[in-house]
Amino acid sequence: MKYAIIKNPNNCLPYTGTSVEGVPANREEWEKHNFYPTYEVVGQVIIVNGITVLKVEDGVFVPMDGGLEEITETEYLKNQGNWRKLRNSSFHSVSHLQEYIDSKFNRLPEPGILLSKANYYLEVFRKQCLDHKEQAKHFYQQYRQELVIDTELPSLPFNSASLFLAERASRAIENGGGKKDDYKFVAWVVGLLSEAYVSAFGSSIGLEFESVFREVFISYIKASY
Repeated sequence: MKYAIIKNPNNCLPYTGTSVEGVPANREEWEKHNFYPTYEVVGQVIIVNGITVLKVEDGVFVPMDGGLEEITETEYLKNQGNWRKLRNSSFHSVSHLQEYIDSKFNRLPEPGILLSKANYYLEVFRKQCLDHKEQAKHFYQQYRQELVIDTELPSLPFNSASLFLAERASRAIENGGGKKDDYKFVAWVVGLLSEAYVSAFGSSIGLEFESVFREVFISYIKASY
């Protein structure tokens, strides 16, 4: 097998002590590239000390224990580097994310997983805003007014503000009768709070809505562990 596509990311081996071309093939190294194995990522197959390794690109090596499917060179060249697109295409990896989180219930997911999940929830929020425009406008205005009233929030550095917003989202979900595992409701609340925050304090924080959403969502997830 010379080229392959990942069909089961749960077969990746984050820690084997393997190095390729002087680069550790492990999770810490992946995180430097903001990479985490997911479905459909392609690469070249190499064998290192009896371990199958998928070379995704220079510097990104993924030891695998199965979970690969052979592809042609043409297919590989056509999809080479597709991991960047897949990482940001949120809907793509949601099934893997759920499987991963379920299997690691008491363990906080890796940063790459958290980012992919945040991107997925961002897409869910956008779709809901299109489907429920008037309702979104109503709650956005309500949240914005509440945030403006809080005199402490504008003076907080953003890492502290994201924790505040995550806590506020948790209370809003609970008070709204939603469940914390209801992904649509979570996306809805985090999105509206993030929009309200950017609208109220955007000029001072210099951040776009997407960045705020991701940070608030990740803070929200971390607080649940």
